[in-house]
Amino acid sequence: MNDTVVQRIAQWVLDFDASTVDAGSIELMKHSVLDSLGCAVLTLDEECVRGVLEYARSAGGNGEASLIGGGRATIALATLANGTLVRAIDFNDHLALNPNTNAKLGGHPSDNLAAVLAIAEQRNLNGSEVIAALLAGYELYGRVYKYLTPALPWDHTTSFGFSVPAVAARLLGLDVEKTAHAIAISAAQSATLGVVRRGQLSHAKFLASALVAERGVEAAQLAALGVTGPMTVFEDGRGIAKGIFRTEDELEDLFAPLGPQHMVQGVTIKAYPGMDTSQAAAEAAVKVATEAAVKATAGRKLRASDIETIELFMNDHPMTKEQTDDPLRRSPHSRETADHSIHYMVTVALLDGEMTPRQFADGRWFDPDVCDLMNRMVITIDPAWTKRAPGGFPCTVRLKMRDGSETTAEVPYATGHARNKMDRAQVIEKFRNCVERRLLSARADEIIAAVDKLDQLVSTRDLMRLLV
Repeated sequence: MNDTVVQRIAQWVLDFDASTVDAGSIELMKHSVLDSLGCAVLTLDEECVRGVLEYARSAGGNGEASLIGGGRATIALATLANGTLVRAIDFNDHLALNPNTNAKLGGHPSDNLAAVLAIAEQRNLNGSEVIAALLAGYELYGRVYKYLTPALPWDHTTSFGFSVPAVAARLLGLDVEKTAHAIAISAAQSATLGVVRRGQLSHAKFLASALVAERGVEAAQLAALGVTGPMTVFEDGRGIAKGIFRTEDELEDLFAPLGPQHMVQGVTIKAYPGMDTSQAAAEAAVKVATEAAVKATAGRKLRASDIETIELFMNDHPMTKEQTDDPLRRSPHSRETADHSIHYMVTVALLDGEMTPRQFADGRWFDPDVCDLMNRMVITIDPAWTKRAPGGFPCTVRLKMRDGSETTAEVPYATGHARNKMDRAQVIEKFRNCVERRLLSARADEIIAAVDKLDQLVSTRDLMRLLV
């Protein structure tokens, strides 16, 4: 009998039946997979990932799994390297809300993907098994995330210490008891401090989830060989419920039956590289820049000297207030801080009339015009936005020019938000934009086709061959 919480979670994961999930959710999962692969290919050009890739290639030898971009490594190191690529520039999917309760969630459930692909390739599993593992991983990730409230010191990547070992154990073919041990080994080690996303950010921001996922895979491998973990990892007085969640209430939600909608229905596909709180702000800034350039500058791009004032009105949410109140976000010193700075993203969107990965090149955050506008920006918390756009991070941008003209744009839910979803064509367009500098069009077409038919793919190895 499965008496402990971790054993019940293990049973739930192994019993998870993807055939009970609606076809729309399956298609949304394919969107997230294609989007994540595009982000990974794009990130191969980023200096910040070089050290991780070099480490994985040098330590991995002739391993069991492919590294995106080339090379092989063990499944744990492939999880670390490919997970870093998916996550590094904050462009992969975001879990906006629980679609059954409308509760605000967060984080990036596609950080489960690298582990799933590595094990599926190593074991030569088919695409339907990949889809099932991802659906289970996304669902469990969202269920754990709800306990990591803003009042607690933990980063959302803590959730992967539960979801990754669970789906890794499923893919490795472990029984319930060994799956429970895999989750227990990993969960007991998974708590990640929120400092990785505070102040001037370091590489630890994007490494956090990849490192937790790597350990989750290793936990499953250890459990497969008979290594055990604490079965009372939730219930013990020094366990997860009291030590991490700080509550013992509603733990049965972790292994409850699926609701009417799968968690993937609450996922956002980002239109702009940067944190989720900045998506509507970036979109509103691009709209304002386009209109203001027509009115005030005869169509040329805006300059800092053209602008009198910049005002932003945002919702009353703990994440919004934490990020807009942090003085270091007004003066980023790194790529990692810049894509977590609403001040920076709005400023360069206004100056360039766009917000793409190009806006993060060459230390742009030190440019005098950029610094000038970031320092002049005024952000006001407007509680009315919270009621008008629940579950989102809405924004109004108001620009007053030196010539006296004013332009305003408001965005309740940015393009791609769970309540303003991208369609298949938009997801494909984003993917093509991500990979255009690295892949020939024919190769991009092959990847799109493989993901489109992922649930029918005979071998995951066929997909991974396209990514190296």
